[in-house]
Amino acid sequence: MTDPHVTRRISQGTILLIGIGLALWLITAVGEKGVYGLISVTLAIAPVAWIVFAGPHWWMLMPLAVVFGGIFVLEHKVFTHEIALPLSLLALLPMIATRRLPPLSRPPVPAASWLLLALLAGNAIASLYASRYQGTGGAGSIARIYYQGMWAIVFLLAFYRFGETRHIKTLLALLYAIALVRILVGLLAFGLGQYIYVPYLNYVLGGMAQGLADFRFTGLQLAILSGACLLRASSRGARCFHAVIALASGALVVMSGGRVSVGMLCGLPLFWALIRRKFGWLSVFGALLLATVVFLNQRPDLLYQLPREAQRALSILIRESSTQWIDQHDVVRGSNEWHRRLMELGLARWTESPFTIAFGNRVEAYDKGYESFSATMEVRAQVAARMGVYESGLWTVLGTLGIAGILSYFRLLYFCLKGPAQELRRHGVRDVSHVFYLWAVLSTALWAAFSWIAGGYPSFEVMLAVLAKATYEDGKACTPPARDRTADTAGHGPPARLPLSHEEG
Repeated sequence: MTDPHVTRRISQGTILLIGIGLALWLITAVGEKGVYGLISVTLAIAPVAWIVFAGPHWWMLMPLAVVFGGIFVLEHKVFTHEIALPLSLLALLPMIATRRLPPLSRPPVPAASWLLLALLAGNAIASLYASRYQGTGGAGSIARIYYQGMWAIVFLLAFYRFGETRHIKTLLALLYAIALVRILVGLLAFGLGQYIYVPYLNYVLGGMAQGLADFRFTGLQLAILSGACLLRASSRGARCFHAVIALASGALVVMSGGRVSVGMLCGLPLFWALIRRKFGWLSVFGALLLATVVFLNQRPDLLYQLPREAQRALSILIRESSTQWIDQHDVVRGSNEWHRRLMELGLARWTESPFTIAFGNRVEAYDKGYESFSATMEVRAQVAARMGVYESGLWTVLGTLGIAGILSYFRLLYFCLKGPAQELRRHGVRDVSHVFYLWAVLSTALWAAFSWIAGGYPSFEVMLAVLAKATYEDGKACTPPARDRTADTAGHGPPARLPLSHEEG
């Protein structure tokens, strides 16, 4: 057998030589190209360092990248999460190769997850083949459409099988902080009236590309996260902090101009009351919402006192007959017509044949005619529909994956969220694990309730759902069975406090 001291010396010598080589490379690059050389070397080293040293944290890069957002403007636009997935999977390979994987006892994922992956991959291959056969090109845009649905399924299969959840508290704190940073960057860009990007990298930070519209996502998600933390907080200072963040996030959702986002925001307390089966609370929240709607319909002129984005967002609470009082009514009606036409095209493409009803229609390449100044709304709607971009979660899934896709998503999300939802109903939000449960359940409920008018593939929801599911299963594995608790109380008083989750165990 090889002497372990010799092996360690060889490893140390190899690392030393590699370090010397990298140091010389860095000095040379900086000397020749200055700051650009330093950044280039850092970009080359950072991914390799992550792959080698990430260890059990290999999966954390994915949710952080999704929440932080951002775009690398290279020859083509590259989103941050598109880079994070391959880096996460590559960081997993050393764990598998060295057999450092944790012993996990989780029930197997349902066949629906593999069916979804097969549907997305099969439809992508068919669409790419048809595009090449017809000579229309656009392979990159077609692949990107399917990637938006595929990345979450790949992450789910890898994380559920190999990912540890003992660092879930750290992840939650990082996600909270990153969401705050993204919102602050968006507010700074709005105040300055220009994009903020990282020089040399051509990296546009999250919150820049969409302006105030970015708060439709980040504001809503931070409102859910801060509200969940508020329910868990025990100290007065923590409760005040989370309450301020929740209220500010809600205000930013209104300022985003997103009517559907305001509807989702109003639905949050209703869904929470339903989860907890607190029908008294449900009646109170419903009565308050109804009173607000009645009041605004009686005095729609009050919206004049708000910024134009807020007028547009709150117009969802105003009857169509009352919108003559709102400056934004023409824009709103145009948006309504756009969504209505996309729904019609989604239905038409989905029902082209029995095959498309079952498995969806193919995605076609992007047409640059969409950007033409002479392009009418009908032309743009046709281009969007052919690309499978219906701005509706329901029609995106049905139009590209058919009934098989929508049922598979339902089965997968039910598998992931059944246990966490039951835990929330029994105990409410009592620890960090429950914060993730509530975040995942509410996000999925909002996607399902508003999928007919907004959204796309439920990839973000699937990512949260698998994090909640794995945390739930690991928490159960750390909780002693009931018979052990009974035995502990047989002759020596009450048992010791049992952990609510694996994190407190």
